[in-house]
Amino acid sequence: MQADDRLSDAQPGVVGVVEHHVRADPGLDGSWRVTASLTVPVTRFWILVIVGGVLGGLSVLLSRTRLGKGIRAAAQNRQAARIVGIDVSKVCVIVFALCIGITGAVGALVSPVLAVQPFQGPPLTLKAFAITAMAGLGSIRGALGGAMVLGLVEAGLAVYVEGVGTDLAVVASLVILVAAVVLRPQGLFGGVRPVDALAA
Repeated sequence: MQADDRLSDAQPGVVGVVEHHVRADPGLDGSWRVTASLTVPVTRFWILVIVGGVLGGLSVLLSRTRLGKGIRAAAQNRQAARIVGIDVSKVCVIVFALCIGITGAVGALVSPVLAVQPFQGPPLTLKAFAITAMAGLGSIRGALGGAMVLGLVEAGLAVYVEGVGTDLAVVASLVILVAAVVLRPQGLFGGVRPVDALAA
């Protein structure tokens, strides 16, 4: 915690406190008109396509490859995974590297849409927790469904409740997080759970 606080304190001195806007390629400007009342921004469309590809690749990795099965086994029961010959330490390093890579990709994807500044992490972290609580650990389709639910709730609040700003969106994320943990702790789609918890 102390290291995290020190890094947070050092961020303004390194990158400043001013918001930075990343301009996308000029070819991605504009939008496509689908109907008279519906347009699709080109940048956001390609962001959605890339995110879908990343999610699809991650799903195939976890469900169809030897590495993915090792990751799921280590997540469920580390001792049993070691007994069957899985190098849990190596799996943890690979998972950490995957997380860093995906996080970097997400940052690059959202930077043309959202202003980048040092203190934008906590609200996004809360959203990630809410999505994970709805999804269930280890469920890719659950994560997609949870993100859609949260996005629709926030968009609905912004459209139908005047002057909500971003504060109510954060409150909505917190309410969804608490409701998911209380009402369905295993997530909307289930997910990977420790073997001890299943036995209990």
